[in-house]
This record gives sequence, C-alpha cells and structure tokens, in this order.
Amino acid sequence: AILVEPNARNTGENITLSRALLAQRGITVSSALLVCKPYEQRLAYATARKLWPDAEWVCASAPMSIAEYVASIGDERL
Repeated sequence: AILVEPNARNTGENITLSRALLAQRGITVSSALLVCKPYEQRLAYATARKLWPDAEWVCASAPMSIAEYVASIGDERL
C-alpha cells in the first residue's frame, strides 16, 4: 500500500504529518528513505533527524547537474 500525505507545505511538515498518518494506522517505522533533489538532501536529512530522531534515515536522489536542474524548473533566466 502507498499512503499519501497531501497537506504538507514543506519538508518539515511532510515528515511530521507523515509520521502522524503512519501512527494513526498503527505502523511503526524504524527506518525511512528520503527522496529529494540532490541540493535538498542535507536539509531534508537534518530536518528528518530533528523531527523523527528514533528513525534511521537514508537520502536518495537522481544525479543532476545545475544545468539539468535549471532546465527542469523551466526558468531560463537562471
């Protein structure tokens, strides 16, 4: 099953609300995977460790150059 948390506006809220969603269903988490853009990994990992310290966290992202990132967001002014 895939559970979706649709209300978060940022990484911290996503972690907090996802934790509550899992707890409501009686799901205990000992490890979790953060999937994000390469430039977000450090902040996402630090946020997850702060908000959910009893879980073991791993980050993953697709390799992306700065040129690929700029192309992906569609802002050619960057």
